[in-house]
Amino acid sequence: TESQVIGNREFGQWDWDKCLYLLEGPLANPTYLQSVVRNTKFCKRLLSFIKPSRQAFACMAWTLGNMRCVKVACQLFRNFVATKETCMNKQFTDCVRDILEFLVAEANRGLKPANSSQKATTLKSSGLRSPSA
Repeated sequence: TESQVIGNREFGQWDWDKCLYLLEGPLANPTYLQSVVRNTKFCKRLLSFIKPSRQAFACMAWTLGNMRCVKVACQLFRNFVATKETCMNKQFTDCVRDILEFLVAEANRGLKPANSSQKATTLKSSGLRSPSA
């Protein structure tokens, strides 16, 4: 509960350093991760935050401070793909499917930003570049 993820839906209130500590420490153990996935909203809320359709993680400003969120997302994915059980978790597969659908939609748009004069200032707009760019 110290991370504020379980008790608070507002990701701006979450303690990202504690989230990373948990994911790199106790939740790197597949047994503990599976227990947390089954019995709490911790991973479900983190995965929901990451989904591009939620317009939260993907639309964050590309700043040094927000790199903590990127580290949390990467570690969460490392932990989930570590075992077949967590890799097949519904919330995780839904998140991966959402990311895939976003990438397909971006590819179909030709990887061009809606406003070509706008500089890349979000994680979403900075992550995808056209090979000709």
